[in-house]
Amino acid sequence: MFKREITLKGTVIEYSGSDTKVERINCTDRIEEELILQVLCVGNPHNPDVRYSFNIPIEEHREQFLWDPSGSWLECSRMCQGERRRKAVCFRQSDHLEVSDQRCEHLPRPVAVTEPCNADCEVRWHTAGKSECSAKCGPGYRSLDIQCMKYSLLQRESERVEASACAEIPKPHAREPCHGDCLLKSWQYSNWSQCSKTCGRGSRSRESYCMNNLGRRLADRECSEFQRLVTETCNDLPCPQWTVNEWSECLVTCGKGMKHRLVTCVGGGEEKLSEQYWRPTEHCCCVCDQLL
Repeated sequence: MFKREITLKGTVIEYSGSDTKVERINCTDRIEEELILQVLCVGNPHNPDVRYSFNIPIEEHREQFLWDPSGSWLECSRMCQGERRRKAVCFRQSDHLEVSDQRCEHLPRPVAVTEPCNADCEVRWHTAGKSECSAKCGPGYRSLDIQCMKYSLLQRESERVEASACAEIPKPHAREPCHGDCLLKSWQYSNWSQCSKTCGRGSRSRESYCMNNLGRRLADRECSEFQRLVTETCNDLPCPQWTVNEWSECLVTCGKGMKHRLVTCVGGGEEKLSEQYWRPTEHCCCVCDQLL
């Protein structure tokens, strides 16, 4: 049987025909009377696998949609000392089914249900540090390290958070005026230590202290811009020493006699050498044999 349309009981039934793999019967209009459908199987008897679907008409009355202000809670508006509200949802009055908000667009939205949230903390700007004054003496400026801090009201703890958490709070200026104290700073020294050598270039040292002109000791870094002298050379003169000439000939030609040589102190007085160095002898005995 070919494709055809059948008018029956006030409606039109469409038949796809029997020459298709799947035969379909479709009716889009409302059927006012009972309709009996029979399937004729010819040849190999098998389950015809009949499938069907139908729609039940909605009642003629107009559905009512309303706002429900007690939906789920939304997120807190702030990290601390914020407010949260319930989401208003649109529902069908007949079965309380939640539907799209578009169904309730023509209705005024209800007053939002709200409550405080994150009330156990607060955020505020905190000055974490200050730079040194730009002027050593007189008026100047210094930079401030301004950070957003979260303070726990119960645990008395604090932590640094993103600056955006303090966006609703006026931020202090990151620079403020200052006045240099006009104090002069310099290195002060202890007495020199003894020289490491009495002659021949030694060295000596001393302690250094960074002080201001009021006599207050400061950290060494406060005087880092000034040169510091804590070691120096001392006793640069060469050390004195004895020099001797060759021995003279013996004063006698035979028997026991004397000979001598010249002893000289070079580089210092004899009195200085006599304490530390042995003075070479200037005279000595000599014995000569008599020639026959």
